[in-house]
Amino acid sequence: MIRTILVPTDFSKNADNATVYAFELAKSNNAKIILLHAIDNVALIPDTPFQYNEQEKSQLESYSANHIKTIIEKARKAELNCECINVTGHTIDVILECIISKKPDLIIMGTKGAGGIDKVVFGINTSKVMEHSKCAVIAIPENVLFQPIKNITYCTNFHESDIDALKKLIDIGESSGANITLLHVSEEKTLKPNEEEFINKLKNHFDRTKLNFNLTYGKSLVEALDKYRGKGLTDLLGISSHLPDLTYNPLEISRSRERVYQTKIPFIIFHYKESPVFII
Repeated sequence: MIRTILVPTDFSKNADNATVYAFELAKSNNAKIILLHAIDNVALIPDTPFQYNEQEKSQLESYSANHIKTIIEKARKAELNCECINVTGHTIDVILECIISKKPDLIIMGTKGAGGIDKVVFGINTSKVMEHSKCAVIAIPENVLFQPIKNITYCTNFHESDIDALKKLIDIGESSGANITLLHVSEEKTLKPNEEEFINKLKNHFDRTKLNFNLTYGKSLVEALDKYRGKGLTDLLGISSHLPDLTYNPLEISRSRERVYQTKIPFIIFHYKESPVFII
């Protein structure tokens, strides 16, 4: 079950949009929201008089307090359980510390989308959280509005991590009765025997009504993502944090990351475990 959703914010338009998305998902799952804002002390100008830094810090605290008050009011009107944390510290450190202390089931953050995730400061933070967090992260591209999650696609390469990822995706999609499709990117037209064994054990392990085993094949993840982007085949795209594992060409690795970061589909990143496994 999704009980707690962590929502880091910098109060930008992009982050506000991700907060709205998180609110909607929380309502459908009866989950608690933890809103987190870090007054980044790195932003304070170094080598300046102490009083100047304190003045700037006071202004930042007032600015964030006003925004938090507004968000709390929206959560109250939506009848959501919302805890707000507003602290001073380096943004990434604060987020990772909060993940350890609060143990959220899910993190939702905004990205820049079409401009590339590494083009803006908060987008960079989102990228780093996805890289270092063991908690699943949903990244909401710019201007993407929440809609009930009816179709979820998970990119699989038959690893142990897929099992935990599928459990989480089933939890996310349960309230909306979402269908989950496994997408395997391979130049082979048929599955290998151990891959077929993995799929059969997934069928036995999970409720067959929750998973779609009509796997889609292709030559590259880039082509598959373009297909899903263009035809609106999914509402949420699930990917392992070690995206290169889904493709073996160095050029494809770079292009794959760029496609994911630029997609207009919300995507969820899962922590990756190193060794492949075909046993449940």
